[in-house]
Amino acid sequence: MARAQLTLAALLVGSATMAQNMERGEYFVDVDPGFGNGTPFTVPALPEVNVLVDVDMSALTAGHHVLGVRMKDAQGNWGLTNRRSFLVRSMATGGEIERVEVFLDADPGFGNGVPVSVTPAPEIGNLLFDVITDTLSAGAHTLFVRSRSSTGAWSLTSALPFLLVVGIDELEAAGLAAGPNPMQDQLVLQRRLADMPIDLELRDASGRVVLLQQWTTDRLELPTAGLSAGGYLLVLKRPDLEPLILPVMKE
Repeated sequence: MARAQLTLAALLVGSATMAQNMERGEYFVDVDPGFGNGTPFTVPALPEVNVLVDVDMSALTAGHHVLGVRMKDAQGNWGLTNRRSFLVRSMATGGEIERVEVFLDADPGFGNGVPVSVTPAPEIGNLLFDVITDTLSAGAHTLFVRSRSSTGAWSLTSALPFLLVVGIDELEAAGLAAGPNPMQDQLVLQRRLADMPIDLELRDASGRVVLLQQWTTDRLELPTAGLSAGGYLLVLKRPDLEPLILPVMKE
């Protein structure tokens, strides 16, 4: 059983002057069985509704299909039939999962990812594995995971975005320092050489930039008293280096 979120508006024939409450909803897949003959679903008695409906897709073949949805009001008037195309992809059936592979950012092609050791089984959960990130630059990346069954069928590729940050050691290696961490009223930045400007951003947990400026001196004091308590990311960009991203806390 596949679950689909259907957002349905009150587009009803014969309701030009006043919207009527909904009384019945129905859907069909691919072939329209006629008004009143679709698969029914319950709707609240309101002029406009937003409902969650279970749509059975178990009997559908792989490929493109069309979902049709419509509603009827309390006076018996049917609304327009809303149609939306969707794709059903074939999934691995039968056999056991015999291979799991992972890759970072760029897809090398099926079978060319980094293999993860697994014991063949119909289902595999809570799988732990190491991912080497030494060659990655600081910033946003994506870990991808997929599996292959003993029948040769591949699963869908799952994506897990993550952010690679640096620590104090990496910051010091670049001739930079930041503190205190956690911070309260200010965050002090220092560098050995003020030879070129550094673009500085401070981002909150949602990724919103709360502070943006260019750093041109050997020492910079950032006022942080007005910031809410929580986690932030200090992003430093210099022309000769990959961006440095340091997690900092505000008390």
